[in-house]
Amino acid sequence: MSIEYIAPVELTTVEATQLRSWLSEANEYALLPSAGDKLLKLRFASPLPRETWPDDIEIWIENPLRVVVHSSTRQQRTDLLELLQRLLGKLGHNVPFHED
Repeated sequence: MSIEYIAPVELTTVEATQLRSWLSEANEYALLPSAGDKLLKLRFASPLPRETWPDDIEIWIENPLRVVVHSSTRQQRTDLLELLQRLLGKLGHNVPFHED
């Protein structure tokens, strides 16, 4: 069962690129290839990603910003949302996430 969160923000192309860059540098996540610029797919880096394992997280760069978590603990979700809020804040967007 997936859990979805939304934040009322629309990122520019430059902001979306910066967010992707910051997430790729985060040690907690492995960025996966995805189709298009509007979707980021991630896996939790621990345990190590497995080739046959689907993505754990999808981040849809649209308005609103949508985060879909397919597999995680409550703490992992909390950590992810806190990281995303910090990164969005660095971009000038101080918005909360709400479960959808």
